[in-house]
Amino acid sequence: MQNLMTRRFTTREKILLLLLIVILLVGLYFFLVYYPIKKDLEEIDQQKLDVAEKQDIADIREGIYDKMQAELEEIFKMPEDQITTMPDYDNVEDLMRKFNVIFEGTKYTLSFSVEQAKDGIVTRPIQFTFRADNYEKAK
Repeated sequence: MQNLMTRRFTTREKILLLLLIVILLVGLYFFLVYYPIKKDLEEIDQQKLDVAEKQDIADIREGIYDKMQAELEEIFKMPEDQITTMPDYDNVEDLMRKFNVIFEGTKYTLSFSVEQAKDGIVTRPIQFTFRADNYEKAK
């Protein structure tokens, strides 16, 4: 029996070993180089799309802001007597007329609290109580 380390390989064995080494190298290349780089490139492409979308949104917002700024500048260039302001809105009289029609024949109390502003929304809490002689009138 010959020693395996000193034995000479046949041409067929050399070709098979070379083929095995090439397959291993190609496999290592794909698993250690190609797939990680491909994954990183896909992530970068996704990040580019996200950044482009954010840029589009920022451009739209900038356009809206510029338009509003131009409108404000145009308004402030107007003479004082031409600038109109939003009138105070108070619908108490209309509301009272409607309540008088709805609650005809009943006794009710309606009290308005002071306006409250929160997050740019102005509200006015209302406390409303009424009494009716029977269920049919209340209904």
